[in-house]
Amino acid sequence: MNRTLVLATSCALLITASASAPAQAPDAGEQRLSRAQLYERVDYNTVRVERRDGGWGSGWLLAQSGRPLVVTNRHVVDEHRGSFRIWFYRGSTTAPVMVEGRLQRASENIDLALIRLLDDAPASAQAHRLRTDTVIRRGEEVILGGNPAVRAGETTIPLPFQTTSGVITGHVNGESFTPCGENRNCVVVDAASLRGSSGGPAFDLQGNLVGMLWGGPQYSVRTLFGTAGYVQNATISYLIHTRTLATELRRFERESQRRRNN
Repeated sequence: MNRTLVLATSCALLITASASAPAQAPDAGEQRLSRAQLYERVDYNTVRVERRDGGWGSGWLLAQSGRPLVVTNRHVVDEHRGSFRIWFYRGSTTAPVMVEGRLQRASENIDLALIRLLDDAPASAQAHRLRTDTVIRRGEEVILGGNPAVRAGETTIPLPFQTTSGVITGHVNGESFTPCGENRNCVVVDAASLRGSSGGPAFDLQGNLVGMLWGGPQYSVRTLFGTAGYVQNATISYLIHTRTLATELRRFERESQRRRNN
């Protein structure tokens, strides 16, 4: 993972107004949603981020005053300066729709990047606010969203949008987990996360956004099969907590404000 990605355009676009912004999904409060309602909320917040060079990952929609921003991992954008194809889920019987996007900002501190949509998201898209008062504890269940893909030769084949669930088992910290969040804000969950789901959202059972999928432990394919490369362990995942995301987004805003004042 390259940690020297240069920050992109000013974060002032975070507050640019647009009359055509999609409706923001309501807060769920403390009332639990049904499983069907919860999985639907996750799917309609999740997007697939596809680079022009064939790379891919997942992301989620952050509600703001204008078009929603796509939040994803920095390693998904991978210093790519061209446009991205952002694919939106529109139901299991309706084909996803694509909207072009461009990199707006990438963090040098954590594995976080923002993509600006160049057109309106479909009406089915559900953007969510980033709440900082959410708490996830050991033993709590969370739902993960993602749009993984597989490679067949030179061809990338997207799988259907996925939702998986798991239980928070603890936290990790240390230098290896700095891109995921310091001070025990890198959360471990025993949920499956298929390769390509990095950057997808994590919701609690009340329907609140509580984090973003960062990745999972990897094992060497050469060790198992005698070939090069690594495969993600699909049974354990790491989440970047909303506290870490909010802290970095506030830093973006402060830096943008200083630039505007100068």
